[in-house]
Amino acid sequence: MSSDNTIHLSHGDILVVDDNTSNLKFLTEILTEAGHRVRPATDGELALMSAHAKPPELILLDIRMPGMSGIEVCHRLRAEQETKDIPIIFLSALTETEMKVKALKEGGTDYVTKPIEPSEVLARIETHLHRYRLQQKLAAQSSELIKEIEERKRNEAELTKYREQLEEQVNERTLKLKEQKEQLQAITENVPGVVFQFYASNTGETGVHYISPKLFDIFGLEFIDDPSLFLQTFVENIHEEDRQSWIDTFQEVAIKQIPWRWNGRYVKPSGEIVWFEGQSTPTIRKNEIVFDGIFIDITEKIEQEKQKLKSNLQKEQLKKLESLKTMAGAIAHRFNNAMMAVLGNLDLMKSTLSADSKEYQMVSDAAQAARGASHVGSMMLSYVGQQPFKLQDVALEKLVRECVAAFKSQLQSSISLQFIPPDQPLYCSIDQRQIKEVIESILANAIEALGDGTGTIKITFGTDYFTTDSFPVAFQNDSIKDDIYTFCQIKDTGHGIEPHNLARIFEPFFTTRFVGRGLGLALTVGIMRSHHGALLVESSPDIGTTVRVLLPSTSLSQQTPSYNADDEHSETVQLSGDILLADDEEVVLDVGRKMLEMLGFTVHTAINGLEAVEKIRNKSIAFCAVVLDISMPEMDGIEAMDEIKKVQAELPIILSSGYTQDDLPLKRDNDKQPDGFLQKPFQLAELKDCLEKLFS
Repeated sequence: MSSDNTIHLSHGDILVVDDNTSNLKFLTEILTEAGHRVRPATDGELALMSAHAKPPELILLDIRMPGMSGIEVCHRLRAEQETKDIPIIFLSALTETEMKVKALKEGGTDYVTKPIEPSEVLARIETHLHRYRLQQKLAAQSSELIKEIEERKRNEAELTKYREQLEEQVNERTLKLKEQKEQLQAITENVPGVVFQFYASNTGETGVHYISPKLFDIFGLEFIDDPSLFLQTFVENIHEEDRQSWIDTFQEVAIKQIPWRWNGRYVKPSGEIVWFEGQSTPTIRKNEIVFDGIFIDITEKIEQEKQKLKSNLQKEQLKKLESLKTMAGAIAHRFNNAMMAVLGNLDLMKSTLSADSKEYQMVSDAAQAARGASHVGSMMLSYVGQQPFKLQDVALEKLVRECVAAFKSQLQSSISLQFIPPDQPLYCSIDQRQIKEVIESILANAIEALGDGTGTIKITFGTDYFTTDSFPVAFQNDSIKDDIYTFCQIKDTGHGIEPHNLARIFEPFFTTRFVGRGLGLALTVGIMRSHHGALLVESSPDIGTTVRVLLPSTSLSQQTPSYNADDEHSETVQLSGDILLADDEEVVLDVGRKMLEMLGFTVHTAINGLEAVEKIRNKSIAFCAVVLDISMPEMDGIEAMDEIKKVQAELPIILSSGYTQDDLPLKRDNDKQPDGFLQKPFQLAELKDCLEKLFS
């Protein structure tokens, strides 16, 4: 039971920054337990990247950190428009009074003294989250109020201006009727709209006194001599979804005698639908209310607004996708680094055990499970389109047939699977394994869509011209273009997808059935984008779903013989000599050292790129090769490679990372490329193979 003074808030998005992993873990646990979403960062650079990618609602920031201090991080955040108002609570020791004062002067919101008291930090977080959200809400409300006032002023100015114009015309008509008629005729023939004068008598009769010749141009109507019948015909042709609104507005204006402005759709006799806007000012004349006004065709304006809204929505969705990709790539990198230590040590342990021992089998089982777990990193890299791939010219129908064969055991006898191959092979340049993942994911969804086990799955192939504006937002990027695509179409007669869910099917973890299905179709996004392709999905509830897998076509004349670089390295190579290994993570450095020693090398280590460069410059050891991790403090692996090449241009260098090689910011100069690359997590056999190729 909480007291009356307790602030109840929805869970917050909190960035926690501390180079002490114990403190970071402790804070993450208490905040997560309190229901908050926590983003941990171990240094200032990572904190700034995370805050810029997606600004949090609050930041817990350690004052003292190696490299960039908490005060410097605060200073940079306060200098950016999108992060300047985020509450920052500093973490400091009891004795750091001077640092606390300096932190608060730099823009700190509050501070918490170490050792951290959970109840205190949670209370301060809730207080500042509450204050921050109130500030955000107030700013939004103020902005909306200003917009509303400005809009009202504009509307009032337009209405006032138009009322003055009409009053001036009425005054002129009382002075000279003939001149007024000539002026009216000239105006109505040139105004880009229909000028009208409707009336409503006190007896309930309604009709038209005047309507300009533009009537046919906009509405496709000819004027009818019977005023009452004409107005009835006009109202009947207003779109059925807008007609009652027109009637209600017209009646309200007649009763209140106020100016009005209304827009809606009109169905022309040809069936064409146009958007129009009506503006009018009612006046009382004798025993009737007269409505002098104008109808303007706003169809083009409405379409422009729709396109603008669609464009803004697409930009927001693309921004969201890019943020998710950045996060997924970073997580995959960290995860692959961690799995390097697990798989590497298991690999080393296996080499010390007898193959027929119980312990060997246990280690083998653990290694197999770890490799399965490392697939999570591959899945995330697939989502962001960074999974390495090997392109081959493949007949698409052959690959799909293999996928279908693998799924036949899951098909009930009541499900009809129709596979209709093309008249001749359709070739695409693809990574077979990755495209199989796409096809298998779609087939799995099709089978699940046939919930009761009855229905049809039909698979066909073809080529056609597609424009990118028909592609879902997830597949729209600069590398995609209007072109002829080869496609595989998978159509099922399952329960279909509701329209409001169709736009979300490529979001990670989204499902309409049950939780725990993983990344699902989201994995296909990265794969298809890296292949410059797309997925087109059409679905109707209770009718079924059709998915088209679009891939750039490859003609037979474009096919090139496959090349296997491994053929050049069949010669056995003796591995030995002094080798330098650099990695900032101790466990990874340790397992890498043991692997290299097992292969026959004398291993020297460095904990960052700067130390590795210094050891090369020292020239006291004749190194045969260098293995550099990419992400290291002081100096990263790419910078270290450039510096080492300046000292010993011929020294072989292998780069290693949890990211793929294609995603690394390597310079394209021929003399600035690594001699080899190892993607983490790698095993002893992969390390050996890489080194043998290097020395062969």
